Amino acid sequence: MRNATVAEVIRAIEAAHDRAPGGALAFDGDGTLWAGDVGEDFFVSLLDRGLHPAAHDALAREAAAEGVETHGSAREIAHRIHLAYLAGRFPEERVCEIMTWAAAGWTTDELEAFCARLTTEIGLRARLHGEAVQIVEHARRVGIEVFIVSASPRAIVEAAARVVGVGPENAIAAREQRDGVGVVQCAVER
Repeated sequence: MRNATVAEVIRAIEAAHDRAPGGALAFDGDGTLWAGDVGEDFFVSLLDRGLHPAAHDALAREAAAEGVETHGSAREIAHRIHLAYLAGRFPEERVCEIMTWAAAGWTTDELEAFCARLTTEIGLRARLHGEAVQIVEHARRVGIEVFIVSASPRAIVEAAARVVGVGPENAIAAREQRDGVGVVQCAVER
């Protein structure tokens, strides 16, 4: 790994753009564009708020598969899964998937409104890394498309991308399955 100043990165972007106009830059938002992990923020906020009963049975199956206690409400099971993950006893990939569909039973509109509010509640704007945002802004000014790629849930990544000035169409993240009327299901898109 090599450290570079913002000016050095911008010069490298300009040189590459001069050689071959267009192109794209991809960032992992968590820790790169902003401090912290918005997927974790999202999940913890859901736990604080309480989960819809529609998530209960799927959470119980996930918990049982890893030896986590399955009694109680959806929120209680999800909380125990989260604690097991933090202790290194629950696979990260599966936790990311659970975080993605933990809003099961919510409509698309409810989920998007929740995530928009959450970016304000967690103070995401104040957590932005100014140097990285300068690079994003420069790339967009010279016509380079910017993407955010994350294992966090799509809804919160899209909301966070908007804070950085990146459109939701350029936010690539874990996508929850939805039924025909837009209600989140207990599964991720593959």
